[in-house]
Amino acid sequence: MFVLFLISFIFIVPKLTEASLTPEEIVVLVNANPPDSIRIDELYIKLRKVPSTHLIEVSVPMKEHISHEEYEELIAKPVRRAVNELKPAFLLKNPPSPPR
Repeated sequence: MFVLFLISFIFIVPKLTEASLTPEEIVVLVNANPPDSIRIDELYIKLRKVPSTHLIEVSVPMKEHISHEEYEELIAKPVRRAVNELKPAFLLKNPPSPPR
């Protein structure tokens, strides 16, 4: 059921938000558990032309709930680190607009 939802999300939501974000402004977060999720995210990256460097892979246990500590260690810290590594290159290509 989750895979079906994810596939629907991949193919429907991008059409609704096409004008909002460019591929260079998107990061794709994937849980390496289960391995199928990596294949789905790779397909999304290919179809939406998101740079492969924008794939952030985390490894979170397949369970219903995680603690706040697990969230911080397994998801938040790796995502922050990856986004901070991407930020300089993105800002060079897309300098911020001056305030109005």
